[in-house]
Amino acid sequence: MFAYTIHTVTPPYEYFGGRVGTPPFGDHRLSGGEELGIYGIYVDRIAQTDKKLADEMYQVWRAAGCPVKAFSGESVVAEHLLYTDTAAYSIDSRNILQLCSTCDYPDSGIYVFRGYGDAGKGNYLAVMSSARPIGHGHLDQGSFILYYHNYPVVMDSGIEGYFDASTQWHLSSYSHACLQFAATQEEQRSERVQEGAINLNAGNYSLDRGWLDVPRISKMLRTEITAHQDSISLEIAHPCGRERGVHTRTILFEKESGAVTIEDFVENYVGRLMFSLPMAMRSAVVKGNTVHAAGFYPLEMDVEFLTPVEQIVLEKGRTTPFFPTEEDTPMLLYVRAEVLAQSGVKVRITVREK
Repeated sequence: MFAYTIHTVTPPYEYFGGRVGTPPFGDHRLSGGEELGIYGIYVDRIAQTDKKLADEMYQVWRAAGCPVKAFSGESVVAEHLLYTDTAAYSIDSRNILQLCSTCDYPDSGIYVFRGYGDAGKGNYLAVMSSARPIGHGHLDQGSFILYYHNYPVVMDSGIEGYFDASTQWHLSSYSHACLQFAATQEEQRSERVQEGAINLNAGNYSLDRGWLDVPRISKMLRTEITAHQDSISLEIAHPCGRERGVHTRTILFEKESGAVTIEDFVENYVGRLMFSLPMAMRSAVVKGNTVHAAGFYPLEMDVEFLTPVEQIVLEKGRTTPFFPTEEDTPMLLYVRAEVLAQSGVKVRITVREK
């Protein structure tokens, strides 16, 4: 449990005071590592049986700013008397933490790939693929988040709560970096669900816009970790069954440059698809088959479609706060590309500092 969180932490990010966090898939939101407060309680006890693990926990806890657990409904006040004295704890020099790509936690559904650019700045790709339904049912199979030089540039919107109007947006595939099948008239009728007082499903948010949500599970096909680039391939069935179509997504991550190439191939299906990309960017323009975006920090990003596209539009969608903005509600900038299934999708994402 502790090792999993260590090896999936996000890069230290300026907006959160240079602290690390954890990827905000599912019932979570990006932060400066407040959720890592549990490490400070247990590191001394873990050190009695596994010094290496304890030293790694301590280093991640420090990288998150030594947080303590919040006083909430799931906290015990006495826990705050059990925290490790940071001045008294010392790590073994042989246990200096070196974070690298990992595919060792398939049951979590998260695969993490890391590289480092100039001056050790972190490039980070996390991909969601779960063989079993997990969490609160966010329909995000095949989605991913991307950091360039310690800045998030493609991000999950997170979750704001389960008692307000934003919940179905956050749970639906429409808010994630997913590929969606167009909904037929019959599917528009048969796939609709009843809405409840507590929103624990994605409702009809995608259907109302003409698209099917992805299913809750996918099949991991292959991962490869090498010195210079990593790759992952996964298979996602049509939400109404494999006989209606099968989507294979392959993502290639170039470690040093942070560039990412996504290839989507669909079999046994004829019709429209929509590729969505949630960008943590201030503004963007579409020029031909390329989207040029400018960030909140001194970054620029190009999203180039290398296969035919029917149309590309830009939309905004709400998110939890994780970048500087004057908007009352922070907004991700979404690339929506409509394509035909026979063309597939091949997209290359490159980022650079201004």
